[in-house]
Amino acid sequence: MKAARLDTRVLAALVLAVALVAVTVVVAKPSALHGATTMQLQPAQEGLVPEAAERAIGGLWSPYCPGQMLEVCTSGAGAAMRDSIMTQARAGMSSEEIVDYWVAQFGEEYRALPEMRGAGNFAWFTPAAVLLLGLLIAGRLIPRRESVPVDVGAVIGAEDRARLETAMAELDRQEAPDF
Repeated sequence: MKAARLDTRVLAALVLAVALVAVTVVVAKPSALHGATTMQLQPAQEGLVPEAAERAIGGLWSPYCPGQMLEVCTSGAGAAMRDSIMTQARAGMSSEEIVDYWVAQFGEEYRALPEMRGAGNFAWFTPAAVLLLGLLIAGRLIPRRESVPVDVGAVIGAEDRARLETAMAELDRQEAPDF
């Protein structure tokens, strides 16, 4: 009964740890949740895709393809939005300015990664806090093994003890080096 309870506790702690790692991965890269692969942006005629555009496109959920990142949205409106973002980046806007512009247009829920201020801190620090709390709880629930000295004489009878000592002496003689 006690072993089954211990196994259940260990299993629960492992499930909690795996769930927390999964949440952390999703927060770090939301497109991982949907199994989406990143679309490679094609170079425009004026030159290569600016890095600010790539970061901005990777930092937004698509308002046209529910549940998908803008970078993997296959709709025409999503492609037009990516083109607008590339135009903004070529005009000199930073990726943060571009993301802020589109979040102002569509709402905060389209920002893929929460900001590191205000309520966004909750999204960043909650997985780590829950993981720490889970480890503390698991540490308290899983019993520690204590070494307890055992009196061999109390466990076995005198006859068995004599046989044990004889067998151990014979083993020591067999293992002794023959110098």
